Amino acid sequence: MDARTHGKHGAAAHRPAAAHARARGVRPVPRPVPPLAGLAAAVLVSGLVTAATHAPTDPAGPRVVAPVAATAPEAPVAVPLEVRHPPVPAPAHDPGDPATWSSRRLAAQLVFSCVQTADLGLAVAHAQAGLGGIALLGRPTDGAALAAGLAQVRAAGPDGTSPLLASDEEGGRVQRLRGVLGTLPTAEEMGSWPDARIEQTAHDYAAGMRALGLHAALSPVADLALPGGYVAETRRGFSADPARAASAAVAWSRGLERAGVLSVVKHWPGHGGAADSHTEAPEVPPLEALEGRDLRPFDEVLRAGGTLVMVGHLRSPGLTEPGVPATLSPNALRVLRERAGPAAVLLTDSVSMAASSAALGIAPAEAAVRAVSAGADWAMSCVDPLVAVDALTAALDAGTLPTAEEMGSWPDARIE
Repeated sequence: MDARTHGKHGAAAHRPAAAHARARGVRPVPRPVPPLAGLAAAVLVSGLVTAATHAPTDPAGPRVVAPVAATAPEAPVAVPLEVRHPPVPAPAHDPGDPATWSSRRLAAQLVFSCVQTADLGLAVAHAQAGLGGIALLGRPTDGAALAAGLAQVRAAGPDGTSPLLASDEEGGRVQRLRGVLGTLPTAEEMGSWPDARIEQTAHDYAAGMRALGLHAALSPVADLALPGGYVAETRRGFSADPARAASAAVAWSRGLERAGVLSVVKHWPGHGGAADSHTEAPEVPPLEALEGRDLRPFDEVLRAGGTLVMVGHLRSPGLTEPGVPATLSPNALRVLRERAGPAAVLLTDSVSMAASSAALGIAPAEAAVRAVSAGADWAMSCVDPLVAVDALTAALDAGTLPTAEEMGSWPDARIE
């Protein structure tokens, strides 16, 4: 996702929370719930966002209802009694327990939208709709106004749950907040710096993001800057050398995280050798060629503690099914999950991009459903995100999304 994506898409452009409830032995969910971090924004973001932006409403802590003790009869009963258990009522809505949420409330948590900073009223509406995350677009210049607007967005989420607020902050041409936080060099230039300087630059910039009320940066770009590829042409990659690209990406990610801003490493499995996926459906080398080369920077960022990965709309023989981009590929997302671990959060690049929807002859909303069904945690939709919520709600009600049990075992993990 870059500036062209959002111009083109218009000015308007890990495990499920319910599975945590089942693991704790509470009541079952009344409908299938997919394993994802969008749902997990209740888990992921409630730890990160809600705690950071909302005062606790119950200082005494969670309420515990003690079981009612059975009372022994005063005298023996000569005849057997027929014991009738009262029907178990449907679970009441509990803001802190996604197992009690409606399908639409759950579906909204699966969607990440894109909103221009000049139209934060739309971001407020998306937060009120319960979307799991919002990526900022545009070029704001008034930091005080932006901070005030973002505070309204964070406060607008239902039941005190805020969306995760992110922004494209790579440096060079892809940097939303340059008018507020200052200009960053390109990744190409920073790739020649010592890692300590890269990390400190990321840390200082992230401190400014944090002060504005943002939670995540859609960076670093871990794609190799291979000659002739889109990433090299746009100077968005640190290096063509896998070892150097990995080291720089780790330094950038660490700097962000050290300042309290989540890093989102992108665009897995590596966009370096590909054409522009905003307008085409690019293919990258087969999986065996990506091993030890394009995949290395992603693996090292994840080993260093990164937990969020943006998946690109890239086709790779042996990794993705024929004609299917990694964002919609069950096999590719299974491979990524195995490499990233069960605690990682998998976010698609915008399903509004040509390589994800138009190239397959499907609408972005259908691409969102296919991405979540394939194993993505969040589907980013920069066009009509509420239509994607409608489609995911219908899929949840129809039982066509896989349950957490069907997708495997997911350990309890939060990002604090």
